[in-house]
Amino acid sequence: MKDCCEASDSATAPPTRTGVLAAGGALLSAVASSACCWLPLLLLAFGTSATGLSAWFERYRLPFLIAAGLLLAFSFYSVYFRAGQCEPGSACATTKPRSLRVTKAMLWVSTVFIVAFAAFPKYVGALLPDDRPAAGERVDARTVLYTIEGMTCEACAVTLREKLREVDGVQSASVSYLDRSATVVFKNSAPDAPALAAEAIEALGYSVVEVTTRPNSENDLSPSE
Repeated sequence: MKDCCEASDSATAPPTRTGVLAAGGALLSAVASSACCWLPLLLLAFGTSATGLSAWFERYRLPFLIAAGLLLAFSFYSVYFRAGQCEPGSACATTKPRSLRVTKAMLWVSTVFIVAFAAFPKYVGALLPDDRPAAGERVDARTVLYTIEGMTCEACAVTLREKLREVDGVQSASVSYLDRSATVVFKNSAPDAPALAAEAIEALGYSVVEVTTRPNSENDLSPSE
């Protein structure tokens, strides 16, 4: 007859299975921590704005990162340390060596993806195309520089740039996340375009804190780096 301790042990999930579940939770947390950057890019492909969601994920980015780190640490503990503490014949000691090797490989692959998603806001700028416009776009136009607050990463700059280019009267637009600015060239035949561009910026959830108009002779679309 099995005693109470043996019954409890048989009902306990093997450490490797617990480790896999923890790794899955860590991966989901890492994906959520970088959603402030990849979500706007994804929805931009469908012509949809996700500024509100992006700001929400940015607000909770640190808790998501902490959760991912703790779950990943627990996953490694479960697979590499707790599994070795199981008594022979117990429920948690039933994992076969080959299955354990597969679990460890999956854990390391998951770790790579977790790190890649967690660090996504840091390197997303290197994956985006250069946003320097051609010099020939300055004919019969004026340049307006908008200082903007609310962008959370390079992906926000891409979303805002595409939105500005849709405004009537905009000849070209360039957005710098590092400088927190948007440099927009307007056709002189569209006097209301600068105000419409400011409305487009605020419609995405960002704030225009300063607007500077440059004389035609100083038109220069290249954002300061």
